[in-house]
Amino acid sequence: MAGDPRCTILLLGLGIRKLSMAAGSIPRVKERVRLMDQLAANRRAHMIMDQWDAGRIAVLLDNFNALA
Repeated sequence: MAGDPRCTILLLGLGIRKLSMAAGSIPRVKERVRLMDQLAANRRAHMIMDQWDAGRIAVLLDNFNALA
């Protein structure tokens, strides 16, 4: 999950600061971190954690990533 740039915002929004991934994933994830708004990531992570429906979680994650 840490190597998936789509999940970077969620993980950092949840307060996770150490990510382990394959070397090939580092450039894409690094770019996401640089472009990220931490406050917005925190809000979105909490919104996602309040969801029960996997489809709704995917939509929230995709929509947020489209904005970043």
